[in-house]
Amino acid sequence: MRTLLAIAAAVLLVVWIMVDRQRAEVSFLVGSVTLPLWVALSVAGALGALIGYLLVRRRSTGAPAARRP
Repeated sequence: MRTLLAIAAAVLLVVWIMVDRQRAEVSFLVGSVTLPLWVALSVAGALGALIGYLLVRRRSTGAPAARRP
């Protein structure tokens, strides 16, 4: 079930990227840049996938959870 959700999310992201072809201004802490919106969406999707992969990998390796004070 989790795999199906990941595939559906990836398909939706690709469709969204293909539809949004305009340029957008992306602001960072130290400045801003104007680039095609599909580039910004692709980078955001890739970073989200990487973070999700790392979180699942950490959980599956049995790493200890962070302790609350």
